[in-house]
Amino acid sequence: MQNDKSRFKIEFKKRLYTFTLKLIEFLDKLPKDNVSRRIGDQLLRHFDSEREKIIFDILYVILLFNL
Repeated sequence: MQNDKSRFKIEFKKRLYTFTLKLIEFLDKLPKDNVSRRIGDQLLRHFDSEREKIIFDILYVILLFNL
């Protein structure tokens, strides 16, 4: 049971990391004008904030239900 939790956490963090890298690659391909740069900044900031919330929520559920 504990091993499953550990594997889940590790796999989840890997997926978030991979998604973050893909988002950065996408943002890097946007045109270098002011509008694209501002939109890219907002996307990155929003995702970073949401990523922290997702991690917290999942850990809370794991602890709450003792998964």
